[in-house]
Amino acid sequence: MAQFDGIIKFETTPNNTDIYIDDKYLGKTPLEITDVSPGMHVYALGKSKELVGKLSAYSKKTTHIVVDIINNKHEEKYFDVKIEKEISQCKESNSENIKIEKNISNQLVELLKSQQEIINQLTNLNTNIIQLNNNSGSQEINYYDVSNTITYTTLTNPENSDSPYYDRERIKELLGRNSRKLTITNDGNGNIFVRISHDGVTFSEEMPIYESDVKIYYDIWEIRLRGDRAGCKYRITEYPLNNVTVNIQKSEKIIVLSTDKDTHFTGALNQNFMETELFTSELVSNKIRIVAINGQSMQPLKYRLIFWGSSATQNTTDLDSDTYLTDVVMDFSDTLSTFQIDTGAGLVNQYYLDVSALEGLYECFDGNYSMYVSLQNMSPVAKLAGAAGAVQFDIKYALRL
Repeated sequence: MAQFDGIIKFETTPNNTDIYIDDKYLGKTPLEITDVSPGMHVYALGKSKELVGKLSAYSKKTTHIVVDIINNKHEEKYFDVKIEKEISQCKESNSENIKIEKNISNQLVELLKSQQEIINQLTNLNTNIIQLNNNSGSQEINYYDVSNTITYTTLTNPENSDSPYYDRERIKELLGRNSRKLTITNDGNGNIFVRISHDGVTFSEEMPIYESDVKIYYDIWEIRLRGDRAGCKYRITEYPLNNVTVNIQKSEKIIVLSTDKDTHFTGALNQNFMETELFTSELVSNKIRIVAINGQSMQPLKYRLIFWGSSATQNTTDLDSDTYLTDVVMDFSDTLSTFQIDTGAGLVNQYYLDVSALEGLYECFDGNYSMYVSLQNMSPVAKLAGAAGAVQFDIKYALRL
């Protein structure tokens, strides 16, 4: 080993995994690699390089990389090569070296105790103390903790990480180091898209963080963020959140999307034919859970409401591109479930129906908060056009976490 080179030790779960460093195949895990030049290196795991990460090699130090591939966990430990060598020699020598081994072991024990004390202090710090005061501009130098609101919103990927549509969280600039582990929480009413950098020069492709989601990233120099809706709040913190609270009230709140009898589903429909409507930017989230549908109909017909995930691929003949998600039958011809109201002058020509206890999972794949719904006539009697065959639906839904 060269005088100033480092050592890299790799362990994975499961073991016997192919490993590449700087695009060079080196063998299978577990593996110890010597003569590693100090600095940042890129590693990849798996035959097809499925998992990619970065590691730091240090002069006369051992970098111990432990990767849990199944649970996507990454851990780095650093040891002094000199201390490791002395411990190894002590184990192989006679009783004259026992004292040296004991002294070195005591050093390692004290080092581990100090590290554990630091971890305990970070975990137990009061939130009021560690939270950054963005208004006053004060910054702590030992950790990163910010709560911000997305400034720039766009529905499309700018593709350029230097685009002005991205907010920037400059971790290295504030701390003087990369953050080993960052937790990003989407607290807002909309989706967030992030690019991360380990070196401040190259940035990853966009990665989504959906509403109320929490994502963890490792070895971060800088983060760039944008949103697809204004006012989306997020929090970035370097220490682990023991209790990530999800707004249950928000997720259980019922929201109603109502069709308009004068503009939606106004055409005539023979049996099995359908009419499709697009409700553009009507949803409060791209991912919802349909819990109930109330309906009113001028005719006692049996309908099916069909929900699609995209306007471009709804009701196609190609199974690979069709985006059918779910459907709900609204049977106004069922006399047990449907009712009319007696006004005193005979029954009005209107039928009411409520379908509850639904669990319809819907997602707008276009990302523009839209809903694509088709009304299909399942009755042998034709649906009339205009007011004579008018229908109206209240689609009740809650947010999906």
